Amino acid sequence: MPLTHPNLQFNRLFDSFVIMRIRLTFTFLLISSLMLTIQAQTWGRVGTGTNGSVRTLTKFADGIAVGGDFTIINMFDRIGHSFVRENKLDEYTIFSPYSEQLNVSSSSAATLIPIVYANTKFDGHLHIGGRFNHPNYDDNVGLGYFQLDPQNNTTEFIGYNVQLADSQTVYCMREFDGHLFFGGDFQSLGFASYIGSIGADDYPNPEVNPVGSSINGPVHALEIFQDQLYAGGNFSRSDTDTVYQTNIARWNGADWEIVGLGLNGPVYALHTFNDQLMAGGAFTASDSLEMLGIASWDGLEWAPVGTGFTDSADTVFSMATYDDTLYVGGRFDSAGNVYVQNVAKLVSSDWSNLGEGIRGPVYVMEEYRGRLYFGGLFTKADELVSRNIVTYNNGNIPFGIQSRTQQISLRIYPNPATDRIVIQTDVDMKSARLYSSLGSMIPVTISSNSISLENIAVGFYMLETTDQNSNTYHQSLIIQ
Repeated sequence: MPLTHPNLQFNRLFDSFVIMRIRLTFTFLLISSLMLTIQAQTWGRVGTGTNGSVRTLTKFADGIAVGGDFTIINMFDRIGHSFVRENKLDEYTIFSPYSEQLNVSSSSAATLIPIVYANTKFDGHLHIGGRFNHPNYDDNVGLGYFQLDPQNNTTEFIGYNVQLADSQTVYCMREFDGHLFFGGDFQSLGFASYIGSIGADDYPNPEVNPVGSSINGPVHALEIFQDQLYAGGNFSRSDTDTVYQTNIARWNGADWEIVGLGLNGPVYALHTFNDQLMAGGAFTASDSLEMLGIASWDGLEWAPVGTGFTDSADTVFSMATYDDTLYVGGRFDSAGNVYVQNVAKLVSSDWSNLGEGIRGPVYVMEEYRGRLYFGGLFTKADELVSRNIVTYNNGNIPFGIQSRTQQISLRIYPNPATDRIVIQTDVDMKSARLYSSLGSMIPVTISSNSISLENIAVGFYMLETTDQNSNTYHQSLIIQ
């Protein structure tokens, strides 16, 4: 075999190195391009969606709680309520808690068509309100909370000390001043009518307390503004000076009082934004000043918000802040000369659309891990087919589990691992869970910052750990 000149060998090695660098650079650019494409995407599905409307969304524990009048979500049987979380692959997984049979009562074969309108975190529990049955209770329950056991992936539903009539419903919930307030169309729920409250640590069956006596119609929304609780709905009354308190009221600690001259139609949504209280609904004016579906209150007077929504039949059902911008959802087609199908955002003082909008009414919005979730009764968001629940990202905010900021130095080793891992960190971890690439939760035991992996299948996992201060951290883990 002839000898090769050393310079020629070097040149060939150099050429191979250059080719390898080009390939690696191309791969890096391709991956970067894909990442930018993913980041720039706008709409995203939540599995296959639901077979009924979504009415409420609330961040709770490590996911987002979903309520409505559906019986199936992402092909799982869930009556009126479920739980969605993201796994490491940034997909969506239906978690099994909150799947109680909310359509069966203990007293008879007759059942309500179940619907959950409200859910919220209070005193460490997830409380829900609506109109539904439960096997442990007679007739309509309508109010209760879930007792979550995250290690065993189970829940127990517990009702309040009184139950609603079958024809009555709870529409909203809000924590304020150490109590959970809730509103609806109920009358004589214990001593509460249209609005009531429970106190913290009042368990296992919280006692319902009355909240004033001057509201005489359904309450659909509750919000805190300037350290005071406001209620919106479809009600009115006159005070001693015959000034009408119409569709919105403010709690003074003893009863409900007038908010300006009120609004001339039902209020379905309240939201604090930029030091203003935003009210949305089916009204057209406050006194003689035109306000089409949305109005702002600064503590002294009502004012219109941009052009409002053009048609007198338009209705605002929900509002949320996302990336310091006000988003509004409901049932409407235009704001002035701008086409905004059922969802719009406020840019300066003008309304702007989100592409082709959402093809059906939007009842609820919630920001969660860099995305804005929309729930309602729709089939498409812009050009994306999605049933009743969808997510939106404006391209400016990182999203997903990967965006969680870790404030401590934490690493796991060995990784890949076989039968055991050690967590090296400057704080003690009190609990841990593994999630498979398909989102299945696998309980594990942490002892002295060490975790046994015996009897766990080979594969790619996300390790979720919680420290002594209830902060949560995520690390990728390969078991081989």
